[in-house]
Amino acid sequence: MSQASRPRYVRRRVYERLRHAGSNLKQFLVAQATRLASTPASKTFTADNTTNVFTSSSHGLLTGKGPVVVSNSGGALPTGLAAATFYWPIRIDANTFKLATTRENAARGTAVDISTNGTGTNSVLYSASAAAMLERLRQGVDPNQLRNEDDVDDL
Repeated sequence: MSQASRPRYVRRRVYERLRHAGSNLKQFLVAQATRLASTPASKTFTADNTTNVFTSSSHGLLTGKGPVVVSNSGGALPTGLAAATFYWPIRIDANTFKLATTRENAARGTAVDISTNGTGTNSVLYSASAAAMLERLRQGVDPNQLRNEDDVDDL
C-alpha cells in the first residue's frame, strides 16, 4: 500500500540509499565476521539472584552490544536464563553486568530476573552464529525487494 504522504524526492532518496546499502552488504558481513573472529573467548561468571547481577573479572561487555549467549558445564544455569538464547548485556562496571532479553531492554536497563544462582561453571560470550549476525544487522529491509522508488512507501 502506497503512502501518498511521502514526497517523490524523499522516496527517491531513500530508495537510492537502500539500493546502495544492498551492494555493500557483503563487505559489511565480511568485516563483521572478521571482528567476531577476533572476539575474546568466553568468560566465566557467577550470579547473584538477589540483585540479578553477574560478576566476571574484566568481562569486556558493553551495554546493548550483542547478542551474547550463556552456557554451563557441570551444573545448571541460573533459573531465568536459557542456553542457546540471545541476551544483550547491561554493563554495570568492568566486573559486573546484567542481561536483557532485547537490545531495547538493555538500553532501558530492564534486566532478566533470575531466581537461583545456578551451579557449576557459567560462561558468557558474544555469539558468532549466522543468526546472531543477522540480529546485529536488524535493518528490517531487504534492499533486493526494492524495485523502484515507490516501493519505499511499503516499508
